[in-house]
Amino acid sequence: MNLPMSAAQIRFATLWRRECNRFLKIKKQTIGAPMLETFLYITVFGAALGSRIKHLHGIDYVLFVIPGLIMMAFSTNAFSNNSSSILQQKFQGAIQDQLSSPASPAELLLAFSLGGFMRGLTVAILTFIVSVILVGPRSNTSSSSSRRWPWSASSSPSSAC
Repeated sequence: MNLPMSAAQIRFATLWRRECNRFLKIKKQTIGAPMLETFLYITVFGAALGSRIKHLHGIDYVLFVIPGLIMMAFSTNAFSNNSSSILQQKFQGAIQDQLSSPASPAELLLAFSLGGFMRGLTVAILTFIVSVILVGPRSNTSSSSSRRWPWSASSSPSSAC
């Protein structure tokens, strides 16, 4: 059952789709740069600091840093998508068309924000995949294994200290 969309919903969906298409067209900037950044953080901090700081709260240093890297990639890309989109429109002279369109400020804000959220989510998921490939999943079955994912449920609070 298809419900008819209102004009406001069509404007919002069109703006959101345009934002998603814009960041999907620039794959090197959207995917390449964050993956290189994650690779460098894991290798540099993992090698430099990981050799000195072996464990934090019973977790290997590299595994301790990965959730922060994922959130950093998410927030950085979500913000940079919105700012670069608005500045790109300003430099191309298209911002006047955008502001004079019948779209309300709330529709513009939500479409830009949701487009940034989608880019951040895409990069965060890819960052997680790359970090699993680089570090590898670790099993908690062996008590001698010190490499554990921070979010794994099998470690008890008493053994983490």
